[in-house]
Amino acid sequence: MEKFAMNTLDDTPKHDMIPSNICLQHKHHKEEVANRVMEEIVKDIFIPFEDKAQTCRLKMSLGNWQTEAETPIKDDKVKVNVAVGKTAVTLDIPTATVKKGCVVKLPGVDNPLHIKEKVSHTSASTTDGLQDYVVNFLQWYFVIIQLQDAIHEGDVVRTNVILKYMIPFFYSHSSLSKYFSECIDFILKTELTLPPNYSMRVRAASFVNVHGGRGQNKAADMHKENEVKLLKELIKGLGANKSEHSIIAISKAAPVVAAVVSNFDKMLELKKLLILPTRRDRL
Repeated sequence: MEKFAMNTLDDTPKHDMIPSNICLQHKHHKEEVANRVMEEIVKDIFIPFEDKAQTCRLKMSLGNWQTEAETPIKDDKVKVNVAVGKTAVTLDIPTATVKKGCVVKLPGVDNPLHIKEKVSHTSASTTDGLQDYVVNFLQWYFVIIQLQDAIHEGDVVRTNVILKYMIPFFYSHSSLSKYFSECIDFILKTELTLPPNYSMRVRAASFVNVHGGRGQNKAADMHKENEVKLLKELIKGLGANKSEHSIIAISKAAPVVAAVVSNFDKMLELKKLLILPTRRDRL
């Protein structure tokens, strides 16, 4: 809101890069303006990951003299600064050579310099497990809230992008996951196998807006599951001697019954109770 000089969400966005006649401009010009504005916004809000320089622990020996040093790695090479007496040399040694061990002849020094990487056996124990857990948790948290936002907005393009992110998540849980196969099936149909017009119809039909309004979409399959659940409860309430006619009648009246019950609960300010399954139900 600060970037677009907006005090409330109802204000008209204003920006120096957006001309007043942007609505009359060509589509390509609109895209160029949008890209420039987004580059400016992302540049200000983007927080890059901490760039940890790669280092290598070396074990060096020269005659009876031994030492260890932490040296940086750049372009797959280890930079080593060696000073023996009045001799000071800077060596750039490939990391593969350092791992195997190498011998370097220094000018003016009789004994050669032996250099080898020191392998640490405590690297696994020094891993920050808490940080890895939090980063992994936040990664999937943002993917999930992006998916929820895309569904509410009915974004037919962003949904496919997020489903591609969800594929490794479901696959890592189980290679036989039905959600994993459904993600692949939806992407293949909407991007490869179906004609463009049918592909767009499938994408748009995956959302439904029951009450209208912007940002009020919901997943069509979830809405259908809720309707089926309601019908099952109403049909079950008819008792054992229900007829086909009574089932059809209660099914037609289901939306009205649901609206009356919902309004009744709202007027009484009844809160939904979260009923946890018992141990027997879980088994």
